[in-house]
Amino acid sequence: MELRSPWLPHQQPVVAVTRHHEAGAVITPHAHARAQLVFADYGTMTLTTPGRRWIIGPREGLWIPPMVEHAIRVGDGPLLHCTIYVTAARPTGPAAACAVQMSDFLRHLVLEFTSRDMHYDQRDSTGNLARVLLDELADLDVVQIDLATGQDDRLMKVTEALLEEPQSELTLDDWGRRVGASSKTLERLFRQETGLTFKQWRQRVRVVRSIEVLNAGLSVSNAAHHVGYSNVSSYISAFKAVFGITPARYTRAPTGGNGKLEG
Repeated sequence: MELRSPWLPHQQPVVAVTRHHEAGAVITPHAHARAQLVFADYGTMTLTTPGRRWIIGPREGLWIPPMVEHAIRVGDGPLLHCTIYVTAARPTGPAAACAVQMSDFLRHLVLEFTSRDMHYDQRDSTGNLARVLLDELADLDVVQIDLATGQDDRLMKVTEALLEEPQSELTLDDWGRRVGASSKTLERLFRQETGLTFKQWRQRVRVVRSIEVLNAGLSVSNAAHHVGYSNVSSYISAFKAVFGITPARYTRAPTGGNGKLEG
C-alpha cells in the first residue's frame, strides 16, 4: 500500500491542502498516516475504498480514517479538491470511512483554513481555527450514500455494470442469466453484502449518480431521465429520501469561500 503526504508538518494537529484537477483525472490507490476529510469546493469525484464507493459533490465530504486505502476519479468537469489532514495523535471523527454533510459553517471554516500557512503557531488565530475545526470534525453528520459493490464475483459484475449504466432496466432474473446465478442467490447476496435489496441498491445508485449530471448543469427532469426515471416525481421523492433535500435545492450552490472567518 502506497503511503502519501509525508511532507505534512508533523507537529500540526490539522493541515489543509487544496488541489485543482482536470476532468477525468485519476488518483491511484494510496493511503495516509493521518485521517482526512475530503470534499469538493466545485465539481464531483468518485472515491473508492475496498468494496465501497462514493460519489461526492460540493454538499458532501468523505471522512477517511488513517491507513485506509482509497482512490479518486474526477467527474466530467474540473474539480477543486480540498483535504483536511488530522494527526493520528488527535483522534476525531467516525471510526470508518463514510460520507458526511458539509454544513455552510464547516465549508467556510475549511476554505478559510486552506488560505492559512500550514506552518502556523498553535497559539495564534490559525491555531484557534484549528481547534474549532477539530471540534466540528468530532460531530459530523453521516450521509448514507455509500455504494457497497460486494465481494462475490457475480454480485460485483451486477453492481459494477449498474454503476456504469444506472438507467438499466434489467431485472434480477436478467442479471442472473448474465452472471450465472439465480435471482434468489443474487437477492441474498445484495442483502448480505450491501445491506440493501436489489431494488433499494439500484434506486440509491441512480440517485447518487444523478448528482454528477445535476452539478454539470442538467435540469432536474433531464437528470431523472438520464439515470432511468420515467417519472420525475418518483425521482424527486427518491432523491429527497437519500439526501434530505430536493434535487432543485441541491443544485443551489452552497455558500463557500466568499466569507472570512476571524480567529
